[in-house]
Amino acid sequence: MDWSRARDTLIWALVVVNLILGVYVFMDYKTNPYTSKSVEDTESVLKLLNESKIYIPKLIKVRKDKMKDIVLEYERYDIEEEGLKFFSGDFVIDGNVASKRNEKIYITSKNEFLYVKDVDKEPFGYIGETDAKEIGFDFLSKYGFDQNVEFWDYKVDDEGEKVIFKESYNDNFIEDANMTIVIYDGDVIGFKRKWLRVKEEKDTNKDIVPVSKALYKFMVQKNLKDPDRENPVVIEDVDLGYRLNIGNFTNSNIIASSIASGEANVYWRIKTSDGKAYFIGASVD
Repeated sequence: MDWSRARDTLIWALVVVNLILGVYVFMDYKTNPYTSKSVEDTESVLKLLNESKIYIPKLIKVRKDKMKDIVLEYERYDIEEEGLKFFSGDFVIDGNVASKRNEKIYITSKNEFLYVKDVDKEPFGYIGETDAKEIGFDFLSKYGFDQNVEFWDYKVDDEGEKVIFKESYNDNFIEDANMTIVIYDGDVIGFKRKWLRVKEEKDTNKDIVPVSKALYKFMVQKNLKDPDRENPVVIEDVDLGYRLNIGNFTNSNIIASSIASGEANVYWRIKTSDGKAYFIGASVD
């Protein structure tokens, strides 16, 4: 096979799709009154994306120009309550650990808990993403964790098959909240939950910048970080959502470990084909 020709064909196909995307981006600009960009500017953004080897193989249809102001708060967990939820009959509590036979629950922090089931780990057969997702959703439903949930990712490592879920609210993502289910030979042997709840929904709104501006900022950041990048970047999805207001902090790990509650900021989340997520501020200054 002529790999060079195949690569060139793929790149041209992505370029064509990006040009089609221009129509939808133009519609976004027309429906969003908070931009002064013209049609020519929109086309320029798409051209710059292509020149920077950033491709969008599917159409993005985000039409919101406002988002509600909300206050988020991490859920807090109690070891006895979680033990009663997971275990039938008597169980043992030792500090922040509840156990029964080969199952344990750990409260690793006030806003995160971990369930572990000890099994003899031998080479196992994978059940695959579809079945793993079904088992994952059934597990969440069984324990009442199936509200405001969206599937995020499926991975396989030495621990088993992992199904990762993230949080949503009114069809918008809430970042820095997630659940991971570990499946081994078709059985759930691990579960980790760190979840946010909407403490308050305010009467005020945030005005949202168009998706085109977010894509432009993303391109600038990628080019500044890696100006000599040769491999193309493929954007799988772009959506709107919330993150806790972290003030001057820039490390997302600080969010998860140090902040219990606060007002939420609005972000565009750009997910690339390598599984990474990038966040671009979406509020009009």
